[in-house]
Amino acid sequence: MNIENNTNIEATRREIISYIRSYIRENELKENDKLPSESFLTEAFSTNRNTVRSALATLKAQGIIYSQKGKGFFVSARPQPLVYRHDNSLGFSEILNNGTRNFGSIILSVELKSPTHKDCEMLKIAPGEPVYYLRQLRTISGQGLAVCLSVIPAKFVPELEKHTDNFKGTNNIFLNVYHFPHPVCTWVHLEASLPTRKEIELLNISDNMPILQQENVFVVTDMGAIEYFKVRARGDMFHFSMEFI
Repeated sequence: MNIENNTNIEATRREIISYIRSYIRENELKENDKLPSESFLTEAFSTNRNTVRSALATLKAQGIIYSQKGKGFFVSARPQPLVYRHDNSLGFSEILNNGTRNFGSIILSVELKSPTHKDCEMLKIAPGEPVYYLRQLRTISGQGLAVCLSVIPAKFVPELEKHTDNFKGTNNIFLNVYHFPHPVCTWVHLEASLPTRKEIELLNISDNMPILQQENVFVVTDMGAIEYFKVRARGDMFHFSMEFI
């Protein structure tokens, strides 16, 4: 099979995934309602059963549908989205851990590197001043919820890589390892976008799943900005809530 045919098959597969997502959403199908049959989808998209089955397998892996042998595919229960209530006095992990749901954290990487222009702007540091990049995957009940990045000036956290076992959030490290006063959030930025290829893999989502991004800058009195934090969360499971007083 040539590259052009492979490209067409993948485009059709994605179209089927998008159609089923819209079908569920627009028809307000309830938990356990049956989806259109493989035969219907094969004819509707002028494709073969293998392409249809690949699309259905992706949706099943994402927890959107489930199958019953000999009966077809059905709508899965829709998980209640996490409502993240922003609080300037708390960090991301502290806010999550205040709830009753089972959250986890997986450290993806800890790197010492030169800052980007944006890092310098957010942290008020000079170009070339080393920073730590700490990347983590936040999970809920074992399922990928968000990809997080902490950018921290290395001068504040020497040998940070030695203190990430049993990770419970950067504030936990700041307070208990480096003995800083509690950081406070002084800047917030929200936006929506589509996922990167890596996020599609880590969060097990489709390429058209909205990603909600929140950026924060945390400061400590008499020290200045100590963390530029970015969280990119899957839009079907994560809602931001902010109150202005």
